[in-house]
Amino acid sequence: MTNATLRVPEIAGGFQNRRGETPPRRVFWFVAVLFFFWPASQAVAAAGLADLDKYTSRFYVVHTNLTKAQAVEFGAHMDLVYASFSKQFRALRGKKQRPQNLYLLRSHQDYQQTLRELGFDGTGTGGVFFWGDRTGLATWVEGKPRNLTLAVLQHEGFHQFAHARLGAELPVWLNEGLAEYFEHAIVVKQKVRTGIIDGDRLDAVRRAVDTNTAIAFDDLLNTTHAQWNGFVTSGVPRGGLQYAQSWLIVHFLVHGDNGRYRKVFGNYLVELSNGRDHTTAFRNAFGTLDTAPFAQRWLGFLKKAEPDNFSEAVKRVQFLAAGMVKTYTDERGWPTTFEALQDRLQEEGFKLEYQNESGQQTLSADDPKWYAYVDDEGNEQAFMLRDTPTPTRRGRRATAGGDHAKPLPPTLVAAGLVPEVHLTWEHDETGRTTARVKYPSARRRR
Repeated sequence: MTNATLRVPEIAGGFQNRRGETPPRRVFWFVAVLFFFWPASQAVAAAGLADLDKYTSRFYVVHTNLTKAQAVEFGAHMDLVYASFSKQFRALRGKKQRPQNLYLLRSHQDYQQTLRELGFDGTGTGGVFFWGDRTGLATWVEGKPRNLTLAVLQHEGFHQFAHARLGAELPVWLNEGLAEYFEHAIVVKQKVRTGIIDGDRLDAVRRAVDTNTAIAFDDLLNTTHAQWNGFVTSGVPRGGLQYAQSWLIVHFLVHGDNGRYRKVFGNYLVELSNGRDHTTAFRNAFGTLDTAPFAQRWLGFLKKAEPDNFSEAVKRVQFLAAGMVKTYTDERGWPTTFEALQDRLQEEGFKLEYQNESGQQTLSADDPKWYAYVDDEGNEQAFMLRDTPTPTRRGRRATAGGDHAKPLPPTLVAAGLVPEVHLTWEHDETGRTTARVKYPSARRRR
């Protein structure tokens, strides 16, 4: 048996002020691969500001050295996310904002060079929101999964939005909790799905509660930026837990008890945007500083909370696709049945390793959860494999190269969901084989 392990490099993120000061690293959470691409090995001079084209979407000015098609795609995605920010915080609209700067670079070297020319240090970061004489959101694309790029953009994009609408002094638990809330969002058929509960993070918070290691409510809500960053850099369990727990508190304030706290939570945000400190804003909005009853209701919510079945299916097809690519050989070709895929991943000992706030994590093909999902009727189902359609002659002409004679991998399908989840494959405009999650509508039974 070989050991087929896909190691994903640690991707950190943060924000910087005008002096280029970066709070200690935090690591963006990542579960699986959506877009597979390995950059060319030859050395290429890093691109800087003079090498970037400019593309204007509805809410962003995209400074990029990607192709126009790629820039348009990322810009359209972030427009949807920004519109979701605005909708959820419509009480804070204030003055109409000019399009925000988004620096979307091809490589990590381009990212570092561009930030240096902007006057910021991007060392150890996977994406930043910076402000000062110039403000912007920046990350790069190559060498990391596309869904991680989107998670970075959504997380740091919220920090950018919050800075403009709520100011720079937002309590750190709230700023990070809301950023995590939007980081977990997914775009399905041009609509942003928020309020998604991830099963793994939910389990982590539940374990902390069960073992009496959860962070006390008042302690978390009054954590300073310096304390927060200290926990992250020290490597103690709280460094990761504070992100997950803040995220679930935000989720509860927005969705818990049938939206009972949504209005007062909005009032709290308005108070903060008007310059109130956390204590004053909380008392004015909630009518008390006693968080004990609120914490008890949160614990009740935590016990009843359920992972989002749809997003769990999306996550699992991405893990399976990563394993499919990693265990491929020319001799064996692609698996033709889902059972064959499962056997191959387990025989090869496929693992996907990544870093998050809690340290090194490993997802293993030996875990049976990856091979099933729960459909809209509450039934557990196995994924299916279907043949991926061969590109048309017109589609082949549209690409600049690539081995079109090589068969595309099979499509992974999660049926019984509305819409269905398909992880399918195609050649991009440069001829590379890429994987994308798509959502065709389920066929109606006659």
